[in-house]
Amino acid sequence: MDFVNCTGNEWRLWGSCTYWTHYYGCSHDDDIGVQCAPARCSDGQLRLAERSNTYYGRVEICSDQRWNTLSRSLWSSTNARIACIELGFQYYSSAYAYYGNSGGPRHSKYFSCTGSELRLSQCQSYNDTYTRSYSYDIGVRCRLDNCVNGQIRLMEGEDQLEGRLEVCYSGRWGNVGGDEWTENNTRVVCNSFGYDFSDGSTNLSIPTAPSKPLYYHSVKCSRRDLSLEECGFTRYTDLTKTYPHTVVKCQESQCKDGDLRLVGGATESEGRLEVCFGKRWGTIDGHGWTHTDTQVACRQFGHSTEDVSYTKHQRTRVSIFLPTFMTLVGCYGSEDKLTDCSYHESSSSTSMDISISCNRKDDSTTPPDSPTATNDDGTGGSSESSSGMVYASLSVSALLAVVVIALVAVLIVVFLLWRRKKSRGSSSGIHFSNINETVSLDNKLVGKDLPTESCEQIKATNPVPLPPRSQLRQAPSDNASTMSPQKANCS
Repeated sequence: MDFVNCTGNEWRLWGSCTYWTHYYGCSHDDDIGVQCAPARCSDGQLRLAERSNTYYGRVEICSDQRWNTLSRSLWSSTNARIACIELGFQYYSSAYAYYGNSGGPRHSKYFSCTGSELRLSQCQSYNDTYTRSYSYDIGVRCRLDNCVNGQIRLMEGEDQLEGRLEVCYSGRWGNVGGDEWTENNTRVVCNSFGYDFSDGSTNLSIPTAPSKPLYYHSVKCSRRDLSLEECGFTRYTDLTKTYPHTVVKCQESQCKDGDLRLVGGATESEGRLEVCFGKRWGTIDGHGWTHTDTQVACRQFGHSTEDVSYTKHQRTRVSIFLPTFMTLVGCYGSEDKLTDCSYHESSSSTSMDISISCNRKDDSTTPPDSPTATNDDGTGGSSESSSGMVYASLSVSALLAVVVIALVAVLIVVFLLWRRKKSRGSSSGIHFSNINETVSLDNKLVGKDLPTESCEQIKATNPVPLPPRSQLRQAPSDNASTMSPQKANCS
């Protein structure tokens, strides 16, 4: 070979780089030598070499800071599936493929996996005593995971509450660097899974995953962040970057079955609706959700059932890690709790969430067994710690009181007008200014008796001439019998 020219991305000189094959003017005085450095890998780490894409290539394993090919002895589709999982991919049905002989060193062991392992080094291994050379190497064909960018999971823990933190990017799972990790970071991760924060992460011993790339490091979350994607971090896609891995331990939530909480809203009376089952928070499927269901949920929070609204929306990176506990909810409207309505239980994740907005009351009294709300730090508070939640509708009660007071006032006004009109009609009469006495039109006396003066004396003192006696109306006989003649004639 002469005039060799490589770009740096090739896996071999022969057949990949460009070169001349004539030897004119060449001698061994021009032979080339190289000095290499140990591979930046740890024992047991896997990689896909000479790959046509990120998930299909020759399997190589690191040993003594050197990459080695694998023996075909006892290699099976189960081995290939474990290798894909360890690399952060999903297993593809095409099991494995054979590659041509790379000429590189062969690993001293071969493996036999059962299928329950999470990495190839956990499988049963045997010393490779074969000395003959192989005409091909072992390769695998994986496929990209259907996870979304920013999705997280906990791996290799004793239960679902703990494990090594991994994040998905471009269909492949990778590591989260543990440098500068804080309690706020752990709180955000645990809330994303529907659990509460626990400070026991430092006591866990979980192995690293060097076969997976490092995606995030220097993560910095605040108490109001709802997902790891909302936190600040540095993103890497370089597979050669190595940092301490992150181990997280959460604890079960203190909520009760059927408790509700609102997450991510601008106020305590709005947000994405979550329900608690088995001491874990989960979502409610939006299929079949109605306005009546929203009223029952707001009543359970202690809010008014008037002027409520709801929105159905696709699941986001914040809720995609949570299980779905309720679907096809159907309420009549008189229920006190959402779990009193009919619904179907569901443990799988769905594609639609529910966000509601309630009409918050001003009463700050907290009824017993009231549902939970989301605290400022994004955690779900217990039912005893929720505030401002009452069961009665104060607005309706106030409206009824105003109506009753108005009706009473109207009745009082009508009664007073009627009494006034009646009193005016019964007190009409004739007033004699000269004697300051009043006589009714029907000749009945009002006040004192008329004076005993004669009619002539009364006429003399009265400036108005009286009509002839014949024109005066005669008093009734019953009145005449009770009056003196002078009084009757004067009337």
